[in-house]
Amino acid sequence: MIDLPAERHQPLIEGAAEVEQFQQLLPKAVRRLSPEVRYRAENALDGFARAKVLLSIDREIASFRAITAAEEAASALIRSLQLREYPGAHLVDLRRHPHKAAVPFFLNAVRHEIAGDKEINLVVTLSADPPNLTVALPLQQFVDLPDDLANVHLQLADPLGMIGSKPDVEEGDFFDAAVQRVAGSRKVDKLIASAANARNRILYAHDGGLLFSQATQTSIEQREQGAKLCLLLAIAVMQVDHHQGMALQCLAGFLKVIGRSGTS
Repeated sequence: MIDLPAERHQPLIEGAAEVEQFQQLLPKAVRRLSPEVRYRAENALDGFARAKVLLSIDREIASFRAITAAEEAASALIRSLQLREYPGAHLVDLRRHPHKAAVPFFLNAVRHEIAGDKEINLVVTLSADPPNLTVALPLQQFVDLPDDLANVHLQLADPLGMIGSKPDVEEGDFFDAAVQRVAGSRKVDKLIASAANARNRILYAHDGGLLFSQATQTSIEQREQGAKLCLLLAIAVMQVDHHQGMALQCLAGFLKVIGRSGTS
């Protein structure tokens, strides 16, 4: 058990000033990643910056920029798993838009499974040099502590070291129910295909009319937050040489979502 934050680290969620400092650290951290991950991450961050500038000038191109920036962030995460040789990561094809579009959908399912309707307080801290992510859980949310221990945290040895489990559910099926809940009445493959085709719906006219985007500053920023989560996860994957439990479990669930088998 340790007290956080440590020097040079900034909390992911505290006050507005701390969040801003954290956001400023992220570009510095990705610049120190391996080139295969770094360039995709930098292009993602640049794409969102351009999207917000373009919004008042050309809403459709701004939307296109945001979509491709999110795909680049997904690619950075996927590539990190491939570089660390996670089993099955090679089955994810960075040239296939549905594979990249499936990443934010699946991460939404992961959040749903981990937190559900509960509020779990995590303190996530970032160091830029070297790129490093730490995850700590304030113990006060689980047990009653005396006032002098109220700020005590449990820090994970690996940022992605937790593994989920449920009674009577195989480990490989852990995220299945959450994936279906997030998809609702829609078929998962059709939902992902529609997301992957979003760029075409805003760039090309169709039989019924001209192209049209409903992108807003808020919707672009929401997409950007999901992309930044991908970049933080890529940092977490790259910072250790060994395979981390949550990354293994999530990748297995993701391969099921895109219709690939880890044994293929």
